[in-house]
This record gives sequence, C-alpha cells and structure tokens, in this order.
Amino acid sequence: MLNKKITQLHSGNAHYENKKLFNNSGTTEDFDEVIRAYERQGFSYTPEVYNEQMHWLRSRYYKATGSSGKVLIYRIFAEDVDVQTTKQEVHATLIHRFGNELHPILNDRAIYLLQMTIGQKYDPSSTDSFVVQDYSFFRNIYKPPMLTPTAKVLERPNVWQQYLDRIMPPENLCTLDNGTDIKEQDYYEAWLAQRIKTPTEPNTVIMVLRGEHGTGKGFIGDMLMKQMLGETNYLACSMKQFVGQFADFKYSKTLVQIEEATLSNRNEITQKLKAEATQDRPLGEVKNKEKAQQRKYFGIYLSSNEEYPVRIEANDRRFFVPCFSRHLSNPVETHEFYKDTFLAWLNDQDGYQTMLNYFHALDISGFNFLRPPMTASKEVLMETDDNVSQLTHRVSLMLQSNYTDYAFSRESVIKKWKLNTHYAEEALRGAGFKSKQSRNFNTEGDSGKRLWVHNSFDFDWPEVSLRLFDPDNELNSTILIHGEPTFNPKKYET
Repeated sequence: MLNKKITQLHSGNAHYENKKLFNNSGTTEDFDEVIRAYERQGFSYTPEVYNEQMHWLRSRYYKATGSSGKVLIYRIFAEDVDVQTTKQEVHATLIHRFGNELHPILNDRAIYLLQMTIGQKYDPSSTDSFVVQDYSFFRNIYKPPMLTPTAKVLERPNVWQQYLDRIMPPENLCTLDNGTDIKEQDYYEAWLAQRIKTPTEPNTVIMVLRGEHGTGKGFIGDMLMKQMLGETNYLACSMKQFVGQFADFKYSKTLVQIEEATLSNRNEITQKLKAEATQDRPLGEVKNKEKAQQRKYFGIYLSSNEEYPVRIEANDRRFFVPCFSRHLSNPVETHEFYKDTFLAWLNDQDGYQTMLNYFHALDISGFNFLRPPMTASKEVLMETDDNVSQLTHRVSLMLQSNYTDYAFSRESVIKKWKLNTHYAEEALRGAGFKSKQSRNFNTEGDSGKRLWVHNSFDFDWPEVSLRLFDPDNELNSTILIHGEPTFNPKKYET
C-alpha cells in the first residue's frame, strides 16, 4: 500500500510545534491533513494563535493513568493544589477563555492533546510542570514562587535589620566549627536564604525559635517565607500533625514550621525531629495506599514559647538554639512594629521583592547547614549524664527545703528547672513528693490532672495553705487548700 502524500501548506516554528504535539498525542491522523479539512469547512488556521491556545490548555490541564486503566483529568492552579476535573469542564473553560476565537481542533480534541502522566513528583530542582524519568512523564507538583529575583540587593534592608535585632539581638554570638564567632542572626539569615536559593540541597539543621508570646517567631514563616518560597511550599502545623500516620503532605514542602511544642513530650519531640531531619528518603504513608519511599526536601523550624522545648543531648548535631527572644518594650509595641512597620513595608513598599533580591544575592557559601554552630543557649540546655544527675539532686534538695507547702504539676518542674520528664519526677520523689489526683484540690477544669504534694502535708488537718506552684510567678500562686493553724489532735495521738 502506497503512503499517502500530504502537501504541507504551512511552515514556521509555531506550526512545527503544533504539528509535533498533535502527532504525538496518540492519534493516527496527520496534523496537516486535519488542518486542511477544517480549512475546507471555512475555519482559518493561524499557527501562532493556535499555538497560544494550545499552550494555555496544556499549561492548565493534564491526564494521569488511574486504577483499572481509567484516565483522570486534572486542573493546574498556580498557587493551589491540582484538582481532578472532567472533560466537560475542560471544554467549558476553553469556551469561557477564548470564545469564538477558539480553534475547532482544540474544541474537539482538547483531551487528546493533554500531556499524559503516570503519577506525580515533587521536584524543586525544576520549574517545569512535567518531569521525565526513564522516558515516562510525571506531573511536577512543585509550584515555584510567583516572585523572581529582579536585581541584586547587597545591603541588608533596614526593616529586616530591625527584625533581626529583635528576634536575636546582635550581642548574641554563635561559634562555627572552625572556632570563629559570628552573630546568631547572621546564621539564622543564611539558614533562611538556603531554603530560598537552594531548596534541593540538604539542610539537616533544625532551627529552634524560642521566645515570649508575640515576639515574631511565627511571623517570619507565615508572612515572609511563604511568599519567598511560594505558598504551596510552606507549611505551619502542630507536632502531632507533622509526625502523624498520614503526614505525606510534608514531602511536598521546602519549609515546615512546627508550632508551639509543649513541655510534656519533649523527649518524643527530640527523637522524632532528629529522625525527620536526618532521613533523606524516609517511608511515607498515604491513606489507603501502601508505604513508599519519599524524597525529603523540607527544612524544619520549631517555634515555642517555652525556654526548653526540646531535649538537647551532649554532642548534638541537629539543633540550632539561638537566644530566647523577648519584647523590646512590651507586647503592644511589638505588635505595632510587625503590623505598622514590617508588614506595611512588605505590602506597600515592595518589601517582598526587596527581600527576595537580598536573599538571592546573599553569599551563604561559608555556612554549614548539616551541623549547627554552638550557642550559649544551647550549652545551657545541653544535657550530659553527670550534669543532669547533679541538677536533679540540687532540685530535690531545693524542693525539700523550700517548697513543701506547694503542689507541683510535672510540667512546672520541667519548665522551672529545665529537667526532662524522667528527671523531673525523680527530683520530686527524692524530695518526698507523691503524685495525687487533682480531685483532691480546688483546680477548675483539671479533674483528671495529677499534682505532686509533699508527704508531710496533712489533708485532714492542714496547718499551712497548699499553693499551686507557678514557674512564671511564684509570688502569686493559687491557693488550693487553705491552712487552719489550729489544734490538731493527730499530733498527740499515742
């Protein structure tokens, strides 16, 4: 059988691309022949116009192989997750976008012209919508930020410097591996820049931002880094969500902020965070699917109002622990700075673009993001077998000498004396305290909570008042049981 010869009536780069994509869509028809047929029906073909419409379609929709061979259609959104849709919606959107200008080939064969994929991958190394592995196409669900660098900004912006001086005052230094001292804020800034400039490069250092409530620990992620990285690449979540059974969402992020770590699970937080930071290809689990290896790209920063949110072991190589941030003046002044100065600059004075330009121009080649610098705060919090045992003994002596008329929650001892759960209970037992249900006390809303009370306290004939220990304000502790310094017949029983 003789091959049918097609006379080509159109040429140019746009036409050649149109023809290539059409002929590679799985059809047995030839693009030139199809064009000629439509032209005989009175439809004109302008290669550049058709090419623009085709690119619009393929940049917003794609196909994927589903279960049982079913073909699924997805809609792409620039700053949101992909959404499964239908062929009817595809055609309706094309008509809505192009109206009568839509070429009938695209109207009739839109679904055939979409890119076919076998799955999704998160690949921040590429800004392409689709990536190829072993000749198969994957949808790249990494969505680059809307902002791109436009110039080099070499000088640190003034508002950014004000923020750094608040969160990490310049007198706070950290020590690099080579013994050089630098400002904590300089390493912090470089750590953020690494997430922006080279998100595919490993970063196993966990940033631990501690401070008083409202000092800007979450602001930097929620308001600045989300724009620098792209909204879909940043996540703020709780520790429970981060380590939950179906937490595969974190593998499509380049930065995760874990909010408000609590004292009661410090050891658990430490071990799980270290594992998450270290593993390059951990097993991830998606609901109703088998576990599969995932590629980790995210960096982690922890925000907490507690002074001791994680357990720092001797020779730790994961946590960067800068100073505990405090309000420069008072919470109202801090709020005004973030709202009226920092955020106003970002939104109204092109601050986001300035910051992106500055981060991309920043030289971070001399910083190590696999091992954090040492800080004074980290040295204070760092635990060794010897110093923890000695501290536990000292706390027991203090509790026995000065605090027998107080009731303690385990968390209050942890916070006050920087002990972990095990050693806090050991210190209480060593001082003669026993754990009792809070129903014995006047503690509203804490019916299931246990408090530690010294064994010398007499609940039947209390001669002194029993106070609830408040690690933040010992002088204003709540009275749980009022003492009655009257005759106690039990003292004279024989």
